[in-house]
Amino acid sequence: MTVRAEQAIARYGDLNTAVERSGLPAQELHYAWYDMQAANADPPPAGGRKLAECGTIGAHRRHLRYREPVDPACRQAYVDWYAKTKLT
Repeated sequence: MTVRAEQAIARYGDLNTAVERSGLPAQELHYAWYDMQAANADPPPAGGRKLAECGTIGAHRRHLRYREPVDPACRQAYVDWYAKTKLT
């Protein structure tokens, strides 16, 4: 994440406006925005149900919900699930 991308998002207030007006690459701004959101995300709940193991669709959803980095096993589980349910 670059400081320029972070400053552009802070200056323009949201990601879409920053992409339009800053002249920085959209991917760089997206990564900066994602990192800023992850820093402010709620922590996962303590106690309760066991978390889904990585490599499952439930774990992929958890990663997205708590803005955690999605590991390759969870990404592949999502791709397999999507191909099986949505493309048939």
